[in-house]
Amino acid sequence: MKDSTVGTPVTLRVDPNGFFIYWTDQNKETEHLEISSIRDVRTGKNAKTPKEGKLRDSVNCGPSDIALEDKTLTIVHGSDFTNEWLDSLMKMAYNLLALNSSANTFLQKAYTKILLLADREGKIPVRR
Repeated sequence: MKDSTVGTPVTLRVDPNGFFIYWTDQNKETEHLEISSIRDVRTGKNAKTPKEGKLRDSVNCGPSDIALEDKTLTIVHGSDFTNEWLDSLMKMAYNLLALNSSANTFLQKAYTKILLLADREGKIPVRR
């Protein structure tokens, strides 16, 4: 998720085809992340927790006996990584099963992305 949504309590969902994770942000806009762009998922002490007091308090809701780190999930995605990721990234990039998917699978993926961009009325905002 983008840094602007870090700390905002959200419900993550996966589309039925397993292409995207999506959620509604604090502005009631649906955001999405392509699952194949995920490079790491961190929880517990390895998750990024908000430092700002107000934001930290909003995330730290629920049972007080559960640590903030255990209520936080960090998803690392994108392509801007250091060389230590190179081997893993190349294995993912050359995944022959993903590269040789049928045309129908690629069309289904594009259609799913369009559905996630649509607002509550089913319209795609011009800025998207």
